[in-house]
Amino acid sequence: MRKIFFNYAKYYNLIYQNKDYKKEAEFVYKWANKPKTILELGCGTGQHAKYWVDKADIIYAVDNSQEMISQAFKHPKIKYMNIPLQDLDYETKFDCVFALFNVMGYTLLELSLGKIPIAKDGIFIFDIWDKDKVKKDGFTITIKEYSWGKVIIYPLKEKTGIAKLKIAVMPKKGKSFVEYHTVRSYSLGDIEKLCQKYSYLFECKDTNSWVTWYKLIKK
Repeated sequence: MRKIFFNYAKYYNLIYQNKDYKKEAEFVYKWANKPKTILELGCGTGQHAKYWVDKADIIYAVDNSQEMISQAFKHPKIKYMNIPLQDLDYETKFDCVFALFNVMGYTLLELSLGKIPIAKDGIFIFDIWDKDKVKKDGFTITIKEYSWGKVIIYPLKEKTGIAKLKIAVMPKKGKSFVEYHTVRSYSLGDIEKLCQKYSYLFECKDTNSWVTWYKLIKK
């Protein structure tokens, strides 16, 4: 399969220029009890991390895409690392871990949760698509128009909890390209089972969209 977030990374900030990163960053920071050290999984271009630099002492930001990291927001407090999330192997255990903007939907939660370097009583906060809402609403072709071009998302295949999407990016200037993304959604029951398996307590906050936010506390 062609690598995802490769060419797409070049347009990532343009595609999500209207996303309210500040609101999300401040929400999770307060929900995590204002941590001083943060590990962010799937940091992308650092658009959440830049709102923590005035609050935290240091931020470790990990992403599988070197293309994303190469254009990320730079700051002395942010330490970027190009590592696949499943390959995390830190001796240090963090008191606070974030994975925002459905990162856990791309990286299977059942393969990652047991490997997250989190200390006892540490907090892991992530947002993820809710399986029941996704199933209810279903996928349709989505066209997003921008001043610089357009993005078309085609649903290729769906089965319970897993969606395969074809994403076509067509800039007015530059070459068009296609990437294929596989995204998984999880129900509340799925999360409960994983928390039992990997020794977490959890809270959740539902939204009006497909997204549900989870706060897990390591036992």
